[in-house]
Amino acid sequence: DSDAHVRARLYAGAMILLWPLGVPAYLSVMFWRNKKGLSALAVAEQRYESRVLLVDTNEDERRSSDAIYRSASSLSRSPEEVVESRSSKRRASLETDKGAAYAQMRDRTWIERRLKYYKLRCAWFDVVECTRKLLLTGLAVLVGQGTMGQLVLGVLLASTMLAITAALRPYRHAHDNLLAIVCQAAVVGSLALGILLNSDRERSAMRMLTFERLGKADLFEHEQAAQLWREEVIGHALIAVAVVPLVAALCTTANQLLP
Repeated sequence: DSDAHVRARLYAGAMILLWPLGVPAYLSVMFWRNKKGLSALAVAEQRYESRVLLVDTNEDERRSSDAIYRSASSLSRSPEEVVESRSSKRRASLETDKGAAYAQMRDRTWIERRLKYYKLRCAWFDVVECTRKLLLTGLAVLVGQGTMGQLVLGVLLASTMLAITAALRPYRHAHDNLLAIVCQAAVVGSLALGILLNSDRERSAMRMLTFERLGKADLFEHEQAAQLWREEVIGHALIAVAVVPLVAALCTTANQLLP
């Protein structure tokens, strides 16, 4: 009930509004403001991909191309030049459609900056990521601290996010998707090891309590030493799980720096 505690609670409340609630809300508002332009941009990309797919798979298009090749040869144009010309027209059409879509956006610079890193269909992925952090650090706190229930809830949340990340692969670059999946798997692994450690401690405590009641000091000491060894092994496993994302980050960085 001290003044310092009241001030700390006010500060904590303000920070909760600013970060775990404010940032996802801000991102959601920004996407809502630009949803019309994003939809038009998605349509433009889908139209371009459909045209490319049609050229690659449609037999009639191939026959038409052969006819164009024959006519092109009479005009002293190689088939490669014809293909490049048609491809350039499709790309020019895409750029025109994208320009029209960007013109409908109220925050074009903000959207373009995001699309440098995220695929268009997953431009909103940071909202999901912020929600994951809020659930893992906020919702899990409401469950008993250090209990098995809290760890199980954490594993369920982290596993769900791992599955979503692996299924969507939201980033433009493959190395970013790989690193995100490795990091999510590391979180799942850490929480799973936490469950193992928690259950092992409870089981070992029950054994030592039984040995103590029975007056079997040698078995008590043996179980105590065995539990210390198991905890050391789990500790090393936790360190290894934490190091794996760092190694993955270094490897992907080195791969990008290679010529």
